[in-house]
Amino acid sequence: MDGKYVSLGVSGAYNAETLPYLCNPGYYGNSANPLEQNTGTCTGLCPAGNYCPTPGTVDPIICPSGSWCPEGSIAARVC
Repeated sequence: MDGKYVSLGVSGAYNAETLPYLCNPGYYGNSANPLEQNTGTCTGLCPAGNYCPTPGTVDPIICPSGSWCPEGSIAARVC
């Protein structure tokens, strides 16, 4: 092996240069489980009461006072 692939304990080879994937906006990824980092949906939808504005959000941002954020929000919505 040339060092570009890593074993994650799952079938198939994964390219270490592309893992973990950046999560899509509206999703977050803060898991050490490689199976939760192998697509753009990562750990899951941004939880309600938070927003995940950019690709690669690790820690969802708490919705500010006077706004609301349903599950999967990419921005806070003014009430």
